[in-house]
Amino acid sequence: MRLILSWMLCAAVLVLGVSFAAGAVDVWKEVRSSEGGFTAVFPADPKIRTEPPDLSGGVANVYLADLGKTAYEVSYTDYPTGTFAARNVDVIFNLARDDLVKDQPVKLLADRKITLGDRPGREVVFAEQDGYTQAYRFFVVKDRIYAVIAGGPAGSEKSPEAKRFLESFRLVVGK
Repeated sequence: MRLILSWMLCAAVLVLGVSFAAGAVDVWKEVRSSEGGFTAVFPADPKIRTEPPDLSGGVANVYLADLGKTAYEVSYTDYPTGTFAARNVDVIFNLARDDLVKDQPVKLLADRKITLGDRPGREVVFAEQDGYTQAYRFFVVKDRIYAVIAGGPAGSEKSPEAKRFLESFRLVVGK
């Protein structure tokens, strides 16, 4: 009887310990950006910064949760009015992809069309020479490009955490 009670006590402690540990580790929270017109679930509070305008006048706003070995980011870049008006969205996605890998020692692992509701998008996955992988999802809304990015060690782009982050991204109605 004593052995059974000890085993049951150990099992209860194990279950409570696992439940507590899972609860303590799972700190994902939704981040809403009314200025950016999006929501996403991040594994930590992202640091927010605005980049200076690029050569084409685009101003990027970056929400980055850097966890050391992995990082999760949503950025949106606003371009001057009319920048994308006469452009095919596939051309815009191709340019975004090419800018990522141009003159970089990376291997393109995936390049596929995706959607977010009724909006077309593009997912690009690449690996650096050291094995670090990054999955990018791009979406265009008027003269704004959104990039949703999960990066980490080889294979991390397929992890439940990366999937959770990438799939949590939503555009706010009206954008």
